[in-house]
Amino acid sequence: MPTTYVFTHAIKVLATDRWDAFSVVQSSLHEAWSRKYSGALKQDLRYSPTDCFENFTFPEGLWQTPSEALADIGQRYHEHRRQLMLNLWLGLTDTYNLFHSPTLEADIEKLYAKRGKKPDWIEEVPEQHRQGAQAFTPEQAQQGILELRRLHVELDTAVLRAYGWAEGQKDAEAINLAHDFYEVETLPENDRTRYTISPEARKEVLKRLLAENHKRAAQEKAHGVPQRMLTATPKPPIEAKPFTIENLPTLPDLAWQGPATRTAGDVLVALAAVLKAAKQPRPMAEIRMATLLALEPRLLTPFLTADEAKHWQRLIGDDAKPLPPGVMQMFPIDTKAWANALGQLRATNRIAEDLDDQTWAPGEKLDSLETYGWPDGRAVMAVNVAERVTMAVLIEALKDRKEEHALRFVNGEAA
Repeated sequence: MPTTYVFTHAIKVLATDRWDAFSVVQSSLHEAWSRKYSGALKQDLRYSPTDCFENFTFPEGLWQTPSEALADIGQRYHEHRRQLMLNLWLGLTDTYNLFHSPTLEADIEKLYAKRGKKPDWIEEVPEQHRQGAQAFTPEQAQQGILELRRLHVELDTAVLRAYGWAEGQKDAEAINLAHDFYEVETLPENDRTRYTISPEARKEVLKRLLAENHKRAAQEKAHGVPQRMLTATPKPPIEAKPFTIENLPTLPDLAWQGPATRTAGDVLVALAAVLKAAKQPRPMAEIRMATLLALEPRLLTPFLTADEAKHWQRLIGDDAKPLPPGVMQMFPIDTKAWANALGQLRATNRIAEDLDDQTWAPGEKLDSLETYGWPDGRAVMAVNVAERVTMAVLIEALKDRKEEHALRFVNGEAA
């Protein structure tokens, strides 16, 4: 963020690297609790960490044992929303205005008509996101919002199940969330319609959360410490689920589009993502090759099946199209950026290096480096190709295309 920005004291930041916690806080269940017990300015929600977060009862045992199911839906929800906002080039408020609109198609038509009268709106979009925003059609926008609604229903249902209140669970009578458009009484009269859980479900959720709050309060009093701190052996956070080849068709267009101008940070996260995808010690040359293919997707395209290549180019854009014969890119990876990336990973125990065997593997703290999005997606494909195509074939292909700089990089002349 620009250093000239001044942030209001009303902003609250919940810092966590756990997607399961994100799912709970993002859910309609937590939203119902927050609106019930938060402060307000006029009728606007003012989130209170004391009343809305510290007194909120998370699913039993979540702080001690992370939930893979909640982490999975939370990560998928966040990634779809992130990419949708980039393609629509809208902020959270405007995106959720569409999310909650019963007249979605008409509102999207108004948005595109307004932009049609001001063609230079695209100049406000950073270059690395401009292609995706300009190509995004009203039909894709509508489907993207509908998918966000579907994912929100899935997220709410997963959170409900974590509490033991979903259909088919024996802990308590199931709550039917019945997602649809409803008027929320706590909102301003002229802006009450939301796509959310039913009023009946909201009341039942609040009743059970309050009962659970009283139960936890008694437990805290008995143990003398907050229930969230009652943990014997904390388990490590759940690893983010990597992209798989099988789910390529389900991903939105340009989901793996990289930045227009590559930075040293992009080289770092690409290498980290390749190490995560490799999982085990691999020859250094193979890790270099996979990183090269992730950063230069055009080089990987010829080794994909026709169906894979179609999705690869759809997910990445023009950067995945092979260059015409006789045309080559001068410097695929900046040698200084590569050396810095390796140095950072070594210094922070994020890469395991065996100089005798000439291998690299994920280091002890590699998972703490965020690589979700284009780095992970491209890395999975690159490592997959490196596994099913021999290094000899890949190197021969680079020779045939006279990719001299790429060859020097793979051979270890970059660092």
